[in-house]
Amino acid sequence: MARSNATDKTNQFVDDPTGVATGNVARHSYTIPGGGGPLKITLVWNDAPGNPVAGPDLVNNLDLVVTSPDAVTYIGNHFGGGWTLQGGGQADRTNNVENVYIQNAVPGIWTVEVRGTNVPVSPNPQLPGGTQPFALVVDYQGPSDNCVVTGDVNCDRTVNIVDLQVLINMILRSDNPDFTLYPREWWTRGDLNRDNIWNIVDLQQVINIIIG
Repeated sequence: MARSNATDKTNQFVDDPTGVATGNVARHSYTIPGGGGPLKITLVWNDAPGNPVAGPDLVNNLDLVVTSPDAVTYIGNHFGGGWTLQGGGQADRTNNVENVYIQNAVPGIWTVEVRGTNVPVSPNPQLPGGTQPFALVVDYQGPSDNCVVTGDVNCDRTVNIVDLQVLINMILRSDNPDFTLYPREWWTRGDLNRDNIWNIVDLQQVINIIIG
């Protein structure tokens, strides 16, 4: 299972030149931090040429299925009010672009599945028979960084022991900030006194906020 980080407000791309066959599933995981914010996932593929007489249905049908950290399932192109509805629904059988839009993504590991629902032929003669290449784009916008509460390092609108733990990890890595561990915005908020270093002074400020 591939695991990427979608927390630095940049798109994550997957370009799978081989793709999936009927009954196969390609899985990718993305870590979303606290604080909410829109999560948008798009699946696209070049379908094999069809017969116009057969109607608008796809030749090769892939399905996008996204599962949240709390086990809620979202199906591609199953919308209500501009956002993807929870709990499944009818899978799209006619479009080769599928989207899942989550208005406020809960923190944790999200699983993105590309399912080969029906892949009878390959669009490219150089590929093995019955495989469909695809591409994914995952875009986590994150909150607008309106975390105005001093000491709320992870932007969950509460200053607590979690912020302390995050800040301790930052202090341990202060010589080489790791933006794959935490997004850049967390590191900025962790430097409470804005001296461009994470140390015991910042930690003490968070402790003082917690104990009041």
